[in-house]
Amino acid sequence: MNKKNIVIIAILIIAAVLVLKQSITLKGFPESEASAQEELSGKNEALLKIEGMTCGSCVEKIKAALSIPGKTEKVYVSLARENASVIFNPSKISTKELTDRVAKAGNYKATLVKLKDEKNLAGEAAKRKEFSANYTMAVNGKRVTNEEFNKKLFNTINIIKKQNKLPTLTEEQTLSLTGDLADEMITEMLINDVLEKEKIQVSDAEINQQIDSILKQYNMNMESLNASLKEDGRSVNDFRNDVGKNIMLEKFLNSKVFPKDTPENKKGDLFQAWLTEIEDAADIQIYNPEILQARDSGGPTKGCGGSCCSKS
Repeated sequence: MNKKNIVIIAILIIAAVLVLKQSITLKGFPESEASAQEELSGKNEALLKIEGMTCGSCVEKIKAALSIPGKTEKVYVSLARENASVIFNPSKISTKELTDRVAKAGNYKATLVKLKDEKNLAGEAAKRKEFSANYTMAVNGKRVTNEEFNKKLFNTINIIKKQNKLPTLTEEQTLSLTGDLADEMITEMLINDVLEKEKIQVSDAEINQQIDSILKQYNMNMESLNASLKEDGRSVNDFRNDVGKNIMLEKFLNSKVFPKDTPENKKGDLFQAWLTEIEDAADIQIYNPEILQARDSGGPTKGCGGSCCSKS
């Protein structure tokens, strides 16, 4: 794996710098439990794997195909995760009809990955009501507190302030970046779960060698690295831990995800497919309304609109 791929993967482990310049205070759900139960009455949720999406126009075409008044609601399509989720009325439309509508929208294939019935959805709504005051989300039973999420957000804001970028943010940008941070934390937690189970060993010598490589690549020394980390509110030990995790991830990918002699230009797609697979299998609970809205905001709205989106 070359340095470019190592750095790309490291971004998923080491908290990526998001373009923020203002504080976001996460709040609990204002709705009553009764209203949430009523809204979900008789509804199911389908998670679909979508193959064939290449741009924002694809996202909009699939979203339009799944948005059927009186039959579906709260349609979310993610280009990055290559999936779609839709709340629907099973008495008025089937999951087979949903996947067929995606196929008819263009050169796409939809596969049902997960189905939640009314009882599942009501249970999730009750958990959001119970936990949103103190917790942002949970991944495979591990909860993230609002304090922890806001701290990461606050640290990122301070980094960007020092860089003098974007003095203001639109509401849309703020919403999008809140979702980005949540996605990043979810990815990091899922990867950490895998690495903990694999119990991959990394030596100090391997970590030192990787740090030396990073210093050479960015024309830095330990003194300048220390200063940079200090500005970000991080220590050298934090950095060493992140580098160690990155090495463990690289070892895991090369042994379990990338077939032998996989070309470098194919590894990105394989890595993304693996991430999508473990996320689909994970129990991810979003307790906070702002993050739920951010993740369900619909993603990009612009794209090529060319032959990749056309029906063959």
